[in-house]
Amino acid sequence: MKKAQSLVEYTLILILISLIAISTLHFLGRKMTFDKNNVPNTQENITETMTSYCEQKGMIYNSDTESCEGIPEQSEENDEK
Repeated sequence: MKKAQSLVEYTLILILISLIAISTLHFLGRKMTFDKNNVPNTQENITETMTSYCEQKGMIYNSDTESCEGIPEQSEENDEK
């Protein structure tokens, strides 16, 4: 009788732990799903960043080729050498 009672108790504990684990994974799975709507204006942000970077280098950003174009301006440090 005691063995059967212990077996039932262990089974109930195992079921409870399993339910907690499944619920946790289900909850985390929803939170970890990528939603592209949560990333606003990604292309615009990249274009603005690259435009700023190219301007700092004295060049122009070409969004078609996604690169800086033109001859970079030499800094004063390079002129002194």
